[in-house]
Amino acid sequence: MGKTIKYGYYPGCSLEASAKEYNLSMEEAAKLLGVELEELEDWNCCGASSGHCTNYELSLALPARNLAIAEKAKLNVAVACAACFLRFKQTNHDLKANEGLRKKIEKLIGMNYSGNVEVKHLIDIFVNDVGLDEIKKRIKKPLKGLKLAAYYGCYLVRPPDVTQLMTLKIRKL
Repeated sequence: MGKTIKYGYYPGCSLEASAKEYNLSMEEAAKLLGVELEELEDWNCCGASSGHCTNYELSLALPARNLAIAEKAKLNVAVACAACFLRFKQTNHDLKANEGLRKKIEKLIGMNYSGNVEVKHLIDIFVNDVGLDEIKKRIKKPLKGLKLAAYYGCYLVRPPDVTQLMTLKIRKL
């Protein structure tokens, strides 16, 4: 395989606790596919479970702090949790669209953020950065004969102008 792809990794609260197995499998898959995940230093909860229902500024400040940490480290962000992914993408979208709001949030978090961080879900990174052909080369134990139904949730694809991740076209590996 070619060069390693490096991202700042946001594991989030659930992936460090109740979804630990999912986190471990995503990290291992990334390693096998040449995607280096560097956990964001001193990350905080993004508020995906209730922040957006509590207070609009809080719903932006929590993920914005993580985005600012990634920007300072000069890393784009990889997220595995669909809910966290949407919070990061929505925050990035809103702060890029409204300079006054961005400045207000910067003041709240005590950090600058210029909006130069790209946020991607790990599935998007695997399919589009690594590529299906590369994934196919790395299959060690084909799952032939199994009938699979993928469910990645609606948070990855809507609202489409925010998530920018259209339905993935997966072909047979």
